[in-house]
Amino acid sequence: MKVKELIKRLRKFPPDAIALVRGYDTGYDVVADVRAEIVAPSPVKGECVGVFDLADDSFPNAQTAAYIEPYDALDKHERYGGHTK
Repeated sequence: MKVKELIKRLRKFPPDAIALVRGYDTGYDVVADVRAEIVAPSPVKGECVGVFDLADDSFPNAQTAAYIEPYDALDKHERYGGHTK
C-alpha cells in the first residue's frame, strides 16, 4: 500500500484513535490493510506481550483502534521479491 492510500484509509478514523501494528518480530513489512479493531489494555505484562488485546464493547477501557495489517510473509515475498534466510 502506498502512503496516499494509507492516509485515505486512516482519515476514516477519529483523529484521537490509536493506531496499532502487530509487534515483536524484526524487519519491515508492506501495509496490506487498515481496519477497525476493538481493543482493551492487556492485563498481561511482559517483554513479548502486546500492550492491547482484542476485546469487545463490554470490556472496561475498550476502544476502537486503527489496526494497520502487514502482508503475511509468503505473500510479501511473492509480491515484492523479498528473500528468505
